[in-house]
Amino acid sequence: MKLAICTNKPERLTLQLLKAFQWVDYFSAVLGGDSLSTRKPDPSILFEAIRRSGGGRGILVGDSITDVETARAANVPCVIVTFGYRDRRAEQLGATQLVASYDQLVSTLLDL
Repeated sequence: MKLAICTNKPERLTLQLLKAFQWVDYFSAVLGGDSLSTRKPDPSILFEAIRRSGGGRGILVGDSITDVETARAANVPCVIVTFGYRDRRAEQLGATQLVASYDQLVSTLLDL
């Protein structure tokens, strides 16, 4: 599996944060809301993250309705964490799968 970030936050700030935590090397692609001419929920940013990661299957892991809508638009599964930012309960978002802890994430991704 490869990890990529596609966020609506500015790419420059996202990279600064990743560098501060020394996490930048964990990700094969980092795209922000200003990386392309479109933003989530338009699927272009997700498609580009998958392309920059070498292509293949993709699964979006997120925490908001915007993430679910992006995954639907891209026709990829969406795993939503039950913690984090959202304006409604995770169970109401319509994700493919929910996880309550990152400890569940790898097995959930492998199942999908």
